[in-house]
Amino acid sequence: MKGASDPAAPAIWGQRDRMRLSQICGRRRPGRTALAEGKDGTTPPATGHLIVAIQYQYGLGVRGSNPLPWQGNSGHPGLMEKLMAWIALIVAGVFEIIWATAMKQSEGFTRLWPTVVTLVAVTISFGLLLWSMRTLPLGTAYAVWTGIGAVGAFLAGILIFGEAASPSRIIAALLILAGLVIMKSATT
Repeated sequence: MKGASDPAAPAIWGQRDRMRLSQICGRRRPGRTALAEGKDGTTPPATGHLIVAIQYQYGLGVRGSNPLPWQGNSGHPGLMEKLMAWIALIVAGVFEIIWATAMKQSEGFTRLWPTVVTLVAVTISFGLLLWSMRTLPLGTAYAVWTGIGAVGAFLAGILIFGEAASPSRIIAALLILAGLVIMKSATT
């Protein structure tokens, strides 16, 4: 039986993964197959991590069967991929607030450090937005990104630059937030 103790096990497996898999594979109980053996008695391919053996054992993600819940199938993103895309999008929105605030402080790119912060933050913000758009729909991702930036810049203007906080501006910011919540809940 091939397993973690097999010298052909991939080099990307960590030592802990190899030990854990060999311990699990070594514990044979009557009437049960070892974790590294598939349902048909064959062994998993010698690539991947510990999860490959688990998927192979339970017939998940192997030869067209159903993948684990956090994985996508046939080009559709899984739960973890969507979660990571939303986290990246929120962080991109935070970096949008940072670059907008730094751009204001750069006084038309005449001050060095605020200009550097602006360029770094805008690069990170756009990079994370680009990455999240691989999973999330364009309209949703862009609307949420700009909404976080708009509300965050509004709050930064009030808190950092002492701009007026009139009732109509506050209502407008709350409407943007409500739109973001509706947009998120409407995304499948």
